[in-house]
Amino acid sequence: MKKLRLSIGFAVVVLLAVRQEAQASLILTPDGVAAGFSLSVFASGIPNNGVFGPMGIATTSSGNVLVTDFGGSPPGTYSWNDVDGQTPGTALALSSVGTSNFGITNAQGRIYSVDFGVGNINLLNNNGSFNSVFLALPGGTNGSGNGITTNPVNGHIYVDSGNGINDIDPVTKSVRHINNVVGDGITVSADGNTVYVAVGGSVIGYNTTTGLATGFSVNISGADGVGIIQPGSGAFSNYLVVNTNGGLVDLINPTGTSVITIASGGSRGDFVGVDNNNGTLFLTQTDSVYRLSCGPGCGFTTVTPEPGASALTLIGLGWLLRKRTFWRK
Repeated sequence: MKKLRLSIGFAVVVLLAVRQEAQASLILTPDGVAAGFSLSVFASGIPNNGVFGPMGIATTSSGNVLVTDFGGSPPGTYSWNDVDGQTPGTALALSSVGTSNFGITNAQGRIYSVDFGVGNINLLNNNGSFNSVFLALPGGTNGSGNGITTNPVNGHIYVDSGNGINDIDPVTKSVRHINNVVGDGITVSADGNTVYVAVGGSVIGYNTTTGLATGFSVNISGADGVGIIQPGSGAFSNYLVVNTNGGLVDLINPTGTSVITIASGGSRGDFVGVDNNNGTLFLTQTDSVYRLSCGPGCGFTTVTPEPGASALTLIGLGWLLRKRTFWRK
């Protein structure tokens, strides 16, 4: 009987710990407030398994927000209006495609997801439902997470899979292997020259042409999703924002010499997603999605060229990015 009571007591402690983790609230630190950031809850109450819940986030060409629910039973994809305060009950759709959608990205107006369970890149419809298998993920899944993003200059898909980082042309389906780095969160700089990867407790930059390390390397415990503040955004131009598994959000300067924690108290941070409607950054937690703004006149680098705009010059890209955040000035 004593052993039974002990087991029950231990189970209660574990359940309470999981519940407390899932209910943890991400809040700005004094440094985050002083820097002009703001934080709001985009969606809450998302099903999870105590650790994993919402993962990939992308904005569709119709302006809705898709969020993959990796911890759902079965895993599915929510479609929401781009307004804060969403819950599963306010979703426009919840699509279960019978696979484990992980990271997602919008490349040239179409939504691509990593099927972690099977090892494919899938094409999704704008409501989050399955459209077709796009191609087999090069190298398969990597066992720790597969980040996927879009190069904002040429519209190519960048994915971190079992054989490292790959550059995929969504039009021709050609695959260019960049290097053998196996990591997690991934993003590409506004000029298309650097891919930043969360790997081994660090965020490291690699040249997108040569695959060689650029020299940017910052130790961040539990580093995962990475976003970049766009050029021309005042004091924080080209700064990186990192969502961490430990419930912190860190701000890194472009040289990698300064790290400031701008939010804390979260549960488990995973991926991030840029809101192409207004330049804010979505941050996933165990059972919720937060929205981070970097203040008036500041926005995060979009990962989605408009359809047919893959040949944008850097000047044109800069104009487009400024236009998308003009409403916030």
